[in-house]
Amino acid sequence: MQEQLLKKMERDVSIDLVVCTYNNAELLDKALDAISKQRVSSQINWRVLVVNNNCTDNTPEIVEKYSRSGKLRLTMISEPQQGVNHARVCGVRNTSGEWIAFIDDDCLLEDEWTEQAALFALDHHFVSDIPRIRCLK
Repeated sequence: MQEQLLKKMERDVSIDLVVCTYNNAELLDKALDAISKQRVSSQINWRVLVVNNNCTDNTPEIVEKYSRSGKLRLTMISEPQQGVNHARVCGVRNTSGEWIAFIDDDCLLEDEWTEQAALFALDHHFVSDIPRIRCLK
């Protein structure tokens, strides 16, 4: 079924993975390692956005390590207002993908999770016709 959906794709699809984090560098390192091992079709454009929610640990160094590795299209932004809701809104405001997936900083994704999420979106195209939500700044 996965191959059939990929063949039916008339256009590329994009998905942004948003990882909000607060002082969880050790587990974020493991989460980004799992994300870096994703196997994703070239027809799926994806990137990772880490939202640093006032971390005082070595979160920036962990993100920089994966950014330098070249395995991920990875960006880190900061959200000064404490709390996961503020961090997620910040993430949404800074994404460009058609689809957004929020990934907890302590979650380890299976190797094909990102592709499966994008294919689910394509297979449920009636949902994808909803215009992208605009956030008030």
